[in-house]
Amino acid sequence: MHIHLKDVRRKVLKRILESDGSFNSGVKEGYFTVPGDGDLDFSELGKFVHNSGYRGWVIVEAEQDPAKAPPKVYAEKAYRFAKELIF
Repeated sequence: MHIHLKDVRRKVLKRILESDGSFNSGVKEGYFTVPGDGDLDFSELGKFVHNSGYRGWVIVEAEQDPAKAPPKVYAEKAYRFAKELIF
């Protein structure tokens, strides 16, 4: 078992849906991002992890254009967010 974290930017999603854009265009435009950088509220997940005794893996993902979102910078951002949320 593992927890898989990914975040989204709602404004980008709205724009993609309104223009009938594809999944790939959404990725290129920055629909997805690392946890803590988008608009999702992860507070309930944090409570679950703390209260359940969960000791499994936590996986972070974000399909992003590396030219717009440097992988090292965003990986570090995701790590800090997940560490604060879960530990």
